[in-house]
Amino acid sequence: MVAALQDPHAEDSKLSALEKEHEETTKVKTIELGKFEIDTWYFSPYPEEFSSSTKLYLCEFCLKYMKKKKTLQRHKVR
Repeated sequence: MVAALQDPHAEDSKLSALEKEHEETTKVKTIELGKFEIDTWYFSPYPEEFSSSTKLYLCEFCLKYMKKKKTLQRHKVR
């Protein structure tokens, strides 16, 4: 049985389109970690509920991420 050869350019194009689509749905562009604000270089697989946020706030001690700074502040008090 002979396997059909696939065009490597078509596969690269398909992969590029999927990456672009995923990047569009993942809008997180900045994370705040402690006193640092960091621009993201690439997209990360955050859960769907965080995909509409352009900025995430991370606890510098446990790395839990939150959508709102106020939520982070309450988290830190605990």
